[in-house]
Amino acid sequence: MRIADDTCYYLGMDNNDDLMSTKQAAAALGVSVGRIRQLLISGALPSIKPGHDRLVRRGDVDALRTRKTKPGPPARKPPPAP
Repeated sequence: MRIADDTCYYLGMDNNDDLMSTKQAAAALGVSVGRIRQLLISGALPSIKPGHDRLVRRGDVDALRTRKTKPGPPARKPPPAP
């Protein structure tokens, strides 16, 4: 996604090619846009909002994709042995 070069300068970014829309991030992670919104709200996926749309950095999406744990509630513990 392309944004103005002066916006990239203001955000401290060298290149605006590493920005993705929430729809692109959802497609890259194989999840819904709603799930991306949940990750944004929880802070698990940082974002910027230079205008109307919220944008995420490609590196943050890649880091989320390669993390070892899956998002969601923790796994249940097995019941104690009798």
